[in-house]
Amino acid sequence: PQVFRQTLATVIPRCYDLLSNHFTTASSIETEKVLMVLQDQAWIWVGDNFVAAQMMAFEAPENARPFLYSVTQELLCFENLLRLCGVRDQFSAGDFVQLSLSLSNKLGSRPAS
Repeated sequence: PQVFRQTLATVIPRCYDLLSNHFTTASSIETEKVLMVLQDQAWIWVGDNFVAAQMMAFEAPENARPFLYSVTQELLCFENLLRLCGVRDQFSAGDFVQLSLSLSNKLGSRPAS
């Protein structure tokens, strides 16, 4: 597990760097194609798993994990890339309401543990 984490720690930033550089030189059509592929996909590493951009914000409460995530210090250097891909400044009240409804539907009448 440690070797795997070390590998991820070096490979993932390189991938984000390549993607970021691609967006600076790609045509708008190419950019749209890549954004469509990434949309709704879990591709942003948050330290223990990958999440989709819509689950991330630059400011998020820590207690929202594992449902909503804050951009980590390590990812701040990719701010332009993350914003382009849909990461927001912060979550709205509607996001938290939607999360509550989603959890309610998943749990049904079972108590949360």
